[in-house]
Amino acid sequence: MKNFSCSCGQTLFFENTRCLNCEKEVGFDPSAMAMRAVNDEQNLDLPKAKLCKNSADYNVCNWLVQEDDQQYCLSCRLNH
Repeated sequence: MKNFSCSCGQTLFFENTRCLNCEKEVGFDPSAMAMRAVNDEQNLDLPKAKLCKNSADYNVCNWLVQEDDQQYCLSCRLNH
């Protein structure tokens, strides 16, 4: 399994939803194939993102969707 890094330098794992060091909310960005902070103000090059609706409703998904995109991530849209 690939490990990722938070902008603060802390190691992130695919299952993480929050950085254990800086407490930023994090999620998987499928367009970059990387974990990143949700709406990280330090990196203005990245589009604004939010967690998938299944994260808010059931706490079962950590994938990101663009703020102006659909409510469900690419992975959850495959499910019924």
